[in-house]
Amino acid sequence: MNKLVLLTVAVAFSAVSFGTTTVASVQDTPVYYLSLGDSLSVGIQPNQSDLHRPFPFIGAGGFGGALSREGFSDQLAAIKRQTISNLHLVKLGCNGESTSSMIAGPAELPGQTEHTVGLCNYKYGSQLDDAVAFLEQHSGQVAFVTISIGANDVIPCGTDVPCVTSALQTIQTNLATILGRLRAAAGPGVPIAGMNYFSTAIVAWFEDPALAQMI
Repeated sequence: MNKLVLLTVAVAFSAVSFGTTTVASVQDTPVYYLSLGDSLSVGIQPNQSDLHRPFPFIGAGGFGGALSREGFSDQLAAIKRQTISNLHLVKLGCNGESTSSMIAGPAELPGQTEHTVGLCNYKYGSQLDDAVAFLEQHSGQVAFVTISIGANDVIPCGTDVPCVTSALQTIQTNLATILGRLRAAAGPGVPIAGMNYFSTAIVAWFEDPALAQMI
């Protein structure tokens, strides 16, 4: 996890007042941190088999990884519990989720691939639908939301520049839908933070420095 990014988000949240106008202040009442998005949001870490796979797998299916409690959301929750003792972390993210699958869930889409169809099942149909439902059902109890999404739209493209360009346009369109629905459900007082990504292509440096620089 990029510690600078984590520190930046932690500092940003420390400046936000979680008063009675936004979050329930009764000590016994749960207060929630809602973590949304892809593998980073649920703490997926590379496993031993991934560490020895060649770089080209990035454009052909990604890696398996292993679920952990060491992701940025776990670390951020631990930091914020120093000031919000009754904070509960809720992870709705899904390994492999893209902006398209976050909206559509496991439904079939035109030209579907593993990166446009949701890989996780959700009670209300998709991760976005579940997130909206959670926010509406816990009005006044959500301290903040983070979202890490978009990498899986781009990663399947590998070094195909037209594919990357198209994927970036898709991300822009889908994020407007995702963030619009989250804001409507959360209300104006709940902070929603988008996470930065580390470079998933840096590993290419060990095999092809020119490729790493291009990406």
